[in-house]
Amino acid sequence: MATDSPRKLAFVVAAASMAAVARGAYPLTTDSNCHCYKTNATTTNYFSHHQFFDFRSLQQYANVPKPIDNFDANAAAPPSSPFFSNSNFTNAWAIMNWNNTALLGLDNTTLNDASVKMVNSPNNIYIERDEQQQQMTHLTLRTVRHAEFQSSAELESLSQGYQFLSVRMHARTKGAAGAVAAMFTYRPPPQPHEIGLVQEADLEIRTRDPPTCVQYTNQPAWNSTSDIPDATRNVTLPGGRRWSEWADYRMDWTPGSGTPVLMTGGQQGQPQACTSAKYGQCAGKNWNGCLSCATGSTCRFQNDYYSQCL
Repeated sequence: MATDSPRKLAFVVAAASMAAVARGAYPLTTDSNCHCYKTNATTTNYFSHHQFFDFRSLQQYANVPKPIDNFDANAAAPPSSPFFSNSNFTNAWAIMNWNNTALLGLDNTTLNDASVKMVNSPNNIYIERDEQQQQMTHLTLRTVRHAEFQSSAELESLSQGYQFLSVRMHARTKGAAGAVAAMFTYRPPPQPHEIGLVQEADLEIRTRDPPTCVQYTNQPAWNSTSDIPDATRNVTLPGGRRWSEWADYRMDWTPGSGTPVLMTGGQQGQPQACTSAKYGQCAGKNWNGCLSCATGSTCRFQNDYYSQCL
């Protein structure tokens, strides 16, 4: 979630374009006066809210903390800088400090396939200076393999009421094989064991994969008998780009989108398998969202414009 000179240049070009518009028939306005936002893609959509998080010029907060070798101390660590205590950040994001010990204790590979203790730590989220352009900064989420456990990092949106969204991330992934960088939407099942009712769309960059390949998945990607066809799409980044280089990633969860993910300007992957949660919509006139229902529910006609998973 950072940028380099090409992104900075794009900002300059955008500002020049807006200035030209202002001299024409469409005067500029302030952000507070805008209540409708249109995304740019092959299929555009309108949204009622938007947020932009810029980590490029935060030199005063730059600080790379040393890894903490104690499991419990990782969870109890304070934020790495005052930036993460500022209301502009805390009103939108929560830094996770949960661990997987309870899941490991269940000894159930259906719910958890991890074999190593893992803890999320505020100490692994920090502002870092760019190694090539010291005047630039970026946000880093770090994972570290310790002698007896793994420490990781996760940010979660405070709002859990998104129905539709369009998310973009300018990022790169660096490190040894065995780590995963991800951006995802998630709605938990009613009960932890009801994994067939999970609503999740993932963009995953796995460092064990080829350096030009990323993976997209609509969850659940498997059922009690087999993998679900087309739930996962493995694609190659355009133009020979590697995930260790800065790239733009985009995920849309909108009616009929099937969770398309775009990178560096081109649509690359679109998992097709898609299920509506129980009580969610599954059919109707003008409906082009998920057509199948989560395990344990059936799409039932209500009226010409609405069918529901019951």
